[in-house]
Amino acid sequence: MDDDLNDGFIVSGSQDGFIKYWSIKKAKSIHTFNIHNKKRVNAVYFDETRIVSASADHNIKILDF
Repeated sequence: MDDDLNDGFIVSGSQDGFIKYWSIKKAKSIHTFNIHNKKRVNAVYFDETRIVSASADHNIKILDF
């Protein structure tokens, strides 16, 4: 994923519990994480080193790049 960091990225969470990592330059999803047991993602924080998410499954997940 490091190659995409220079191009800009965003992260999204969805009702089905998936978190997606998007390339702004490529305008497409680079990776999909299935980490919240199909429960709604309520909050997402991200920076250059990690993605942090909270979900209706009552868990906070931290993904390091």
